[in-house]
Order: sequence, then C-alpha cells, then structure tokens
Amino acid sequence: MTRIDPSRIAAIFQQLRAEKTDSPRPVSRGADKSGQPVAEAAAGQRRDPENLRHNLRLRLARLQGENGNFAELAPEIAVREVLVWEFGDEVLNHPDFHQVAASVTRTIQANSKVNAELQKLIRQLTR
Repeated sequence: MTRIDPSRIAAIFQQLRAEKTDSPRPVSRGADKSGQPVAEAAAGQRRDPENLRHNLRLRLARLQGENGNFAELAPEIAVREVLVWEFGDEVLNHPDFHQVAASVTRTIQANSKVNAELQKLIRQLTR
C-alpha cells in the first residue's frame, strides 16, 4: 500500500472540524454541468469533505448505538473512513487494509496533537 502520512490525516481531521454544513452535496446523474461523465463526477463527489463528514457521522452514530466500546472503536472507524475517502473504495479490497488502518490508528493515537484532533472530531460528529 501507499505510505500514509499521519499529518495529512490530521489536516483532514482539522478540515472536517472547521466545515460547518451538515448535509452532503447531491451526486449528479448522467453528466455534470461541465459535461464530465458520471464516473468522473462521482469520483469528485467522493472526495468532497462534506461527503466524508456525512459518512463519518452516520458510521459513528451507528457504532454509538450498537456498541458499548464506542470510545475504543471510534478512532479506528474514523481512520478507516478517511482512508477510503482518501484512496477510494478499492482500498477496502486490499488484503492488508484492516492491518494498515489499525496501524495508522495506533500511530495517530501515539501523537498527542493528532489524537486530540481526532477526538475533537469524533465528539463534534456525535453530539
């Protein structure tokens, strides 16, 4: 897999915390306004921070409702969502994805500044 930079993930956490809107932008069908084919428009929508925020909020809410270990599991769920957003859905098919996500989560948690950003984001999205 590609080398993953924890500072890039920290920047994504900061960006998500700074954005204030709650709903994702609608995904277009056919061609977008500039005439791009659907596949390119859909890929662009996947990279929209609003879509990431929306997906994180849904995943964390589901986890919070289903599991008593929310505080322990939420950081890795958040990291997984960011990795999928950053590298595309195909990354889920990589045989080492879960191991890499766990490793990235441990690295983030070992860095107090990045871990603080992650925890703030989780709290903000689960209010």
